[in-house]
Amino acid sequence: MKTISLAGCAAIGEGAGAVTYSLPTGNVVKVFRPGITQNQIFHEYACCQEAFRLGVPTAKVFDMVHTESGIGIVFEKLESVPIGEIIENNPDKLEPFARSFGVLLRNIHQIKVKPEGIFPDAIQNELVLLERISRFFDNDIIDISKKILLNLPSDNSLLHLDLNTRNIMLKGNELRIIDLGGMAYGNPLLDLAYFYSPMKYTIGDHKTIVGMSKKNAWRFSEVLTNEYFKDVPSTEKNACIQQIEALSLVRGLTWITLLEIVPGMAIRASERQFRKRYASLK
Repeated sequence: MKTISLAGCAAIGEGAGAVTYSLPTGNVVKVFRPGITQNQIFHEYACCQEAFRLGVPTAKVFDMVHTESGIGIVFEKLESVPIGEIIENNPDKLEPFARSFGVLLRNIHQIKVKPEGIFPDAIQNELVLLERISRFFDNDIIDISKKILLNLPSDNSLLHLDLNTRNIMLKGNELRIIDLGGMAYGNPLLDLAYFYSPMKYTIGDHKTIVGMSKKNAWRFSEVLTNEYFKDVPSTEKNACIQQIEALSLVRGLTWITLLEIVPGMAIRASERQFRKRYASLK
């Protein structure tokens, strides 16, 4: 693994687990924070390579590197803008972008992967995350969450599992998606649910977390859903939406694993939201 310097490189993006810098070569490097293991970084590197090979519209990945701030992955610079930012400044673009993304997501979910490949089983991953957070919540909440996950029919569609309007990018006239480190295989409803969770039910400021206002995020989710299921009979569509809402409850808990320090306020807010929304789904 070669070493590069970040001296003079501007930070152009920041997430929970990494900071992205612009490089003099014209590419970018995503440098991972302490706590992210080398195995996790290598897994993301391999997933990005394989997703690109399978036709997912994303940035080309080049190398893993050492920097003075940690290990990073060098990507093609997309010269793109998050669609959430565009929509906030141009609300008339919300519906066209949401419909386009609905088509794109449907196409990605048509990619089938081999269970023995590099992408993990999404349900098994989520069950592991539930175990990690089980000490924070009452047993009944964890048990309900497990049942929701295990009731989902199995599938081997390629899933992103971390989508929101901050990592859906516009390059020219085409949409690209980034942040592929959580990709797995499973039922597409899980991917839609994990999109719903931050877009519709985030705990905190919508603009900070998903890049657009709560009103726009709800509307974007609604238009996307209608596009995604446009050829599905209404009874089946409604059943899918009900299942998506239930699955999004789980993500409303497991997002806590993204935090280095878990504040009690976040736990209590997540628990209150879970109980309130679960009661409305019964």
